[in-house]
Amino acid sequence: MTFLLLLAGGAGALEEEAIPVDEWTVEAARRAHSLAPFTELDPWTLPMTRGALAREVAERRRLAAGGSVSPALRGLLEELADELAPEIVSLAEGRGERSAVSAKGTFAIEGRDRRRGAARAVLHGDLAVRLNPHVFWHQRVRIDTRAADDPSFLGSEWKEGITGHFTHAYAAFRLPRVRATAGRRPVAWGNGLSGALLLQGAAPPLDQIGADVRWGPLTAHAFVAALDDLPIEEKGESARRYLSGHRLSLRLGSLARLALSETVVYGGKNRAFDWEYANPLMVYYAIDWNNDGDDNVLWSIDAYLRAHPTLDLFGELLVDDFQYDRTTEPNQIGFLIGARAKEIPRLEGVFFDAEYVRVHNWVYGHEMPWNRYTHGRALLGHMIGPDADRILLRLSVRRGRSWEVLLEHEHRREGEGSIDDPREGAVPHGTEFLTGEVTTLDLPALEVRVHPRAARRFFVRVERDRDKEWVPSMGASIRFSGTREGG
Repeated sequence: MTFLLLLAGGAGALEEEAIPVDEWTVEAARRAHSLAPFTELDPWTLPMTRGALAREVAERRRLAAGGSVSPALRGLLEELADELAPEIVSLAEGRGERSAVSAKGTFAIEGRDRRRGAARAVLHGDLAVRLNPHVFWHQRVRIDTRAADDPSFLGSEWKEGITGHFTHAYAAFRLPRVRATAGRRPVAWGNGLSGALLLQGAAPPLDQIGADVRWGPLTAHAFVAALDDLPIEEKGESARRYLSGHRLSLRLGSLARLALSETVVYGGKNRAFDWEYANPLMVYYAIDWNNDGDDNVLWSIDAYLRAHPTLDLFGELLVDDFQYDRTTEPNQIGFLIGARAKEIPRLEGVFFDAEYVRVHNWVYGHEMPWNRYTHGRALLGHMIGPDADRILLRLSVRRGRSWEVLLEHEHRREGEGSIDDPREGAVPHGTEFLTGEVTTLDLPALEVRVHPRAARRFFVRVERDRDKEWVPSMGASIRFSGTREGG
């Protein structure tokens, strides 16, 4: 039996503060977009800022006030408006011109039975500062008694299992159409119910420099980042590792979105930062070929379509080392397809999601270990890894803003292929999908969520784990907020 308790206190947030990619607000925003499409914000390019989401929520509420809306949409908008109340008020009253300071503290404790380890305590602390309308700073620290078990943690244990690290520490500079950031924050690109193929966002946060540019229906994103060094055991040395990425997103009215993305992981013992990969207008694949290099370049295209007021379709195609001659080696691909049914007559408040993900063997891997698509102990790409596929079915019943029942079932197959498999050169032809002995997992779960306020959240959950044991858990979260502004 697991019990989770969260207590929070302090001040509220500021418009330029990034929403953590694993926060409930992200899924709530995507559901609200599914029912009433956003005009500017792309909910599949993360992190989104609190101010950008607040603008969309305020506009959706204004439109809803003039006509009838479904209980599910009204509940989602009320919940998000409650969470983003400081930002909505600030935007409405034009307070974004003033300096401001925001501070938050969050305490969490999770108890487990003796078979699953000791209790886990987590402390989050946030500090955000707006110096003027253009310059902003946000920092978030996490102290955890069991983070060493979490692949998203990149660091060392202090004492008695306690760890600490900054998940966010960045500065942002904003102009009307341009936003630049420098520092640490997570990045996630692509759609999917529980992760994307290209950048899933659950890896350790990236120390990066990035920029976003918006022009009408087009939005461009680019960043360069340093990854963790990789020790070269036989030489007692380390290889430097880097990641660059750029993405172009196109909004096709209110019904569809299309995005093209490219990333590259490169490194080596004597490899320095490559300025060519820092140019967002260059094509990484061409750079790699022109330099006779052997870097790990991945392409992705993801799309969203509101096919009907009751049906959304989405998908993503990932290509790792595209081979145009078809003779050197086979293409290494992954793909994701899914659908969301909602607002079905006489079933208002019901969301039914279905998704299939498949990642072929050798995807994300590389013959040079420092070029593998990892950061720390975590994949940068989809959590199922290579040589695996998954079907995820999810039924959510939501009534107003106060409660929700979630029933899901995951069917996963895993071959013996791994991102760490050694490779001497080109991928051989004829490699079957799901190699060696195949592991099949069926992982059902039932969860009840109650959230009378955005800052007061409760849940009860029971799920079956990989060992085929049923694991119950429960939890609660409470938060206090406020913001101090300058004159």
